[in-house]
Amino acid sequence: MINNIYSKFLFRLILLFFCSFIILEIFIRVVDENCYSFFPVYIENEIETLPKNKNFCAKYTGHPKAFYSTDDYGLRVKNNKIKNNQNAYLLIGDSQAMGYGINFDDHFLHKFLSSNKNAHLEILASPTFRLKSLNNFKKVNDDFNFQKYEKIFFFLNLWVDIDRFVLSWDENWIIKNKKFDIEISKYFRSYEYIKKIVNISQKRKGQPYNLYFNFLTDDEIEYLIYAIVDQYKLFIDTNSIKQYQFIILPPAWYFDKNQLKKFNYGFENEEFLSLFNDYDYYYNKMKNNLEIISKKLKKDGIDYFLIDHFDNPERSFLKTDYHLNEIGHDEVFKKF
Repeated sequence: MINNIYSKFLFRLILLFFCSFIILEIFIRVVDENCYSFFPVYIENEIETLPKNKNFCAKYTGHPKAFYSTDDYGLRVKNNKIKNNQNAYLLIGDSQAMGYGINFDDHFLHKFLSSNKNAHLEILASPTFRLKSLNNFKKVNDDFNFQKYEKIFFFLNLWVDIDRFVLSWDENWIIKNKKFDIEISKYFRSYEYIKKIVNISQKRKGQPYNLYFNFLTDDEIEYLIYAIVDQYKLFIDTNSIKQYQFIILPPAWYFDKNQLKKFNYGFENEEFLSLFNDYDYYYNKMKNNLEIISKKLKKDGIDYFLIDHFDNPERSFLKTDYHLNEIGHDEVFKKF
């Protein structure tokens, strides 16, 4: 008798849990519009990568819904159903280059290349992707053909790329996802929220973002930039890349101090906060640094494009985590 009552209770409890889970899944899928509630990037073979050969959308804090399509290598493309090696252009860089939270049609380089109807863009980029990632990518994918591209653009994000090159950059500080997390989240959206609740006590603290660049002497700036560029040139020569160009983007605060005041994305260190107390000093220092970079690149005959200002800096061109939004990409497109 007691066993029978216990069995019924257990059955009802399991049924209640199952029904609650189904309701939760339906609710989350409706609210998130069946998108990831985080950006699905993970580390594999020491490479920050996107899910390969997938179509997905992501919608999370500070970012409206955006759609992504990737090829067999995890490159972002406009449509992974179309395989075309003709008139292809490649952009290599980090999340800013990838178009973080941006639909492909709004990406500045896609808009630029769209003037040629036969040209198409492929993007080898992801959050925290850097030169080390690029070398590892080629090592793992030795069949990847860099020579097929009409031109390759190397995106240097001076907001963080200096830190990634000079400091002991830890990509795990940014990327908490595992491939397992992304795979299971395709089928159970509630898993994302359960994981967030479990990890809520593990809130990451702000990491210094590239004020080191402003404390270096002019000679150190020259040495540092060319150490980075020389490493890229070694990669270029090793892979017989003929046509290439560097795209250089200064830190977001360089364009407009006031917009950064709107956001608070975990930057708690005193060095970063000092930007607002002595902004003119940092601005002039960065301006001088950019002049040094331009002079040296010209001297060595390196093709580059420096985004040194926006035509309409009063426009809201940043997302809440300092990535360029659609307006920001439009501003960069206009500079091209």
